[in-house]
Amino acid sequence: MRPPGWRVAGGEREREGQQYTRSVFSDFSAIWPGEPATWIRDAVWGDIPLYRQELALIDTPVFQRLRRIRQLGPLMWVFPGANHSRFEHALGVLHLTRLLVLQLRRQESFPPTHVADLRVLVAAALLHDIGHYPFSHALEDVERPFPLPDHAEVGAALVRGPLAPILRHHWRIDPERVAALVASTGHGEPAALAGIDGLWLQVVSGAVDVDRLDFLRRDALFANVPYGIVDVQRILASLRVWPEGGQVRLYLDEKGIGPLQSLIFGRFLMYGNVYWHHTSRIITRMIVRAVEDALSRGALQAAELVQLDDATLMDRLRVAPPDSVAYRLVDRIERRDLYKRAIELRPTDPLFDALIHLQHQAGGRRAAEEALVDWARQATGCPVPPDGIWLDLPQSRTFRPVEGVICKSPPPGYHNPVPWEAVSGLTAADLDRLARSVQRVRVLASSRDLAERVCEAWVADREGVAQALAALAPEGAASPRR
Repeated sequence: MRPPGWRVAGGEREREGQQYTRSVFSDFSAIWPGEPATWIRDAVWGDIPLYRQELALIDTPVFQRLRRIRQLGPLMWVFPGANHSRFEHALGVLHLTRLLVLQLRRQESFPPTHVADLRVLVAAALLHDIGHYPFSHALEDVERPFPLPDHAEVGAALVRGPLAPILRHHWRIDPERVAALVASTGHGEPAALAGIDGLWLQVVSGAVDVDRLDFLRRDALFANVPYGIVDVQRILASLRVWPEGGQVRLYLDEKGIGPLQSLIFGRFLMYGNVYWHHTSRIITRMIVRAVEDALSRGALQAAELVQLDDATLMDRLRVAPPDSVAYRLVDRIERRDLYKRAIELRPTDPLFDALIHLQHQAGGRRAAEEALVDWARQATGCPVPPDGIWLDLPQSRTFRPVEGVICKSPPPGYHNPVPWEAVSGLTAADLDRLARSVQRVRVLASSRDLAERVCEAWVADREGVAQALAALAPEGAASPRR
């Protein structure tokens, strides 16, 4: 039987014999009064109820744009099924957040909250990716003529701008609280949020957050790989609020140690085999260079990017003058005439650290590429075009453990919350090694023939490569990115 007021989004008929349990899927009365306005069928989590206040945000143009932003950016050129969108992911994060709220509110240590507090969390979960550029994370590598603002910063501006009236009048909450949470999900140091919002930040962007729980399952499903299939239900059920220093923090029950270890290793395998696949990284570099060219020529403005989607950005680049870098690169992508790997350096290679730190040095990547072009011309004895050699320097990621584990019987010498490494067998150093081990520095060449020549010369003249890069003194690495 159907819950009262139930209907299928889009007017589809209910499947014959399908059963729905209102107490499991739609009892969010602590957040919203009444029945859901509609239900939507999600490929990962099944039927997700949506309330009219949530639809007021979802139906805005800035949110609907997420339908046209691929969750994994250029990765669909490698995994054709990976066409899922930021829109689907946002709904999945909303769903998991509401389920987690129900679980946390049943705990004795959960602090007193008003309905507005719960709605702030739900809004931040729904809007955490609202500021993404086309191709998701790809454009975060744009350097010239200047770096683009972080997508979380852009998202916070949208929350304070066109979405603020809906949050005030339909949600009855302060948009500034939502904006502060969204801004804190970026790559910089998170803000120190006061009161319950500090706990909400852990839920939306912490060591074990609803964002990660959704995207690992979703990305693994659509890429058709087994690595990200983790026990999300068990992890959600194992999260605990714990009073500490006048605040409440989010910790993990000891029953969730195994599922969380699975999540950590799943994320490690997803980065090594999916997210940082060399072909996707090459296409990312080509798109970034095309955008940098368009920005440098004034054919594209940085403020426009948050209004574009994957297709409209490619359209803007495609109509560039035929002699422009943007036109040539987009044409090559569409013909799948891609740059090629010449060299792939692992963290054990002595040149790895000399190059990876260039990602944090303004202009460092371009200077190194120019130095390598000069070296290649001498080492190969062949003409090398100015853009014939590129560097791919993937941003660092961290596999952060939870801050502590709540044990029924803490190990001797410990009290709750017990440090993660004391009960899991994985230290922070272990997780740092995992994160570092999947990084690769890749030297890319504009043609297969050039890639082969560069590879041969690199093996024969490593000393010459080292000397060519010696003048580039890298600055210290900045804080790793999530």
